[in-house]
Amino acid sequence: MFKVGKSYVFFTVAKTHFTVHTLDFDIIENMKTLLPKAGYGKGCIKVKFTDKDAKPLLKKMCDEVVKKNNQ
Repeated sequence: MFKVGKSYVFFTVAKTHFTVHTLDFDIIENMKTLLPKAGYGKGCIKVKFTDKDAKPLLKKMCDEVVKKNNQ
């Protein structure tokens, strides 16, 4: 878990996927068009381990959460 200002990014792992969690709901909404194969909750993105193309986009998302909330 990484706490940034009043927000955070953390990861959980399941048998076939991992989940990225954040309170930045706008960023989660923006990711829906970039990662159409992922599953979504209000504050999370569920990505299958086999989705290799998602990794750089999720790193960029985490960087954006940090940048946006570290002011």
